Amino acid sequence: QDALQVKVVNLINLSRYDEAEAIITAANLQEALAFEYAYILYRQNKAADARAVLATVTADSNQEAVAHLNAQLDHKEEKFTSAAQKYKTFLEEAMDEEDPDPEVMCNLLACSLYCDRATSGAAVELTKQHQHYDICFNMACLLIEQQKWVEANALLKDCTRLCATAAKDLEWDEKQLQDELCIIDVQKAYVMQQMGDSTSSKNMLEDVLKKKP
Repeated sequence: QDALQVKVVNLINLSRYDEAEAIITAANLQEALAFEYAYILYRQNKAADARAVLATVTADSNQEAVAHLNAQLDHKEEKFTSAAQKYKTFLEEAMDEEDPDPEVMCNLLACSLYCDRATSGAAVELTKQHQHYDICFNMACLLIEQQKWVEANALLKDCTRLCATAAKDLEWDEKQLQDELCIIDVQKAYVMQQMGDSTSSKNMLEDVLKKKP
């Protein structure tokens, strides 16, 4: 069983979910590898089945991983308030760490787009001290959703700077960087339009079209 579990985990890490599921099913390990099986079902977009399997995971399993998967299932099933509350709890528990998980922060902000203002405001306050490009962009989109144009515009300017830094870290080529910057510029143009600066908005959109992202 241990050898099969290692093989299943390796296949999951390679995103080969159908093969991992086939091993579990063939060896009748749905109960012994309940968490791995639930995660596979989640990645196969079988959220209801994944949740049912996850409910059978034993108490001696990694409860933190179980909690995270429950949040991801809420997110996938569009239970955004519940998912946001779970992600918020994870971040609050991790605030003593130097660099909390950026994916959790992004997920919190993504869910908060569909929540009430109190929830979304709390999400911004919780994540704004940790500046990653993806997080900054999601925060800007959240502020746009809330029609906070001045704050969104300021964050989009930060996004441009952070995007250039991310491009170096991730070794993007020039085309990848320009495509990403164009996405930011489209949002900037929209915000400028909302702030009454139609000329700057028009010019920025024309520049984006010239780059043919």
